[in-house]
Amino acid sequence: MDKTFHQFLHLVNMYGLRERKIEFYADKLCVTPNHLGAVIKKASGLTIMQWLNRHAIQKAKLLL
Repeated sequence: MDKTFHQFLHLVNMYGLRERKIEFYADKLCVTPNHLGAVIKKASGLTIMQWLNRHAIQKAKLLL
């Protein structure tokens, strides 16, 4: 898998409930939002927002 993808997942685990903007993750990874979106989609078949939504849903389920 792509290094950027793994770094993105790490950031989602750290900030996913507080930060919902693609630009935040792109800035942290020093890439453009479009490039990050393409990398994540190619690596996983999901968009960045789908990853953020899944993360939020999983956290909510744990709290129930």
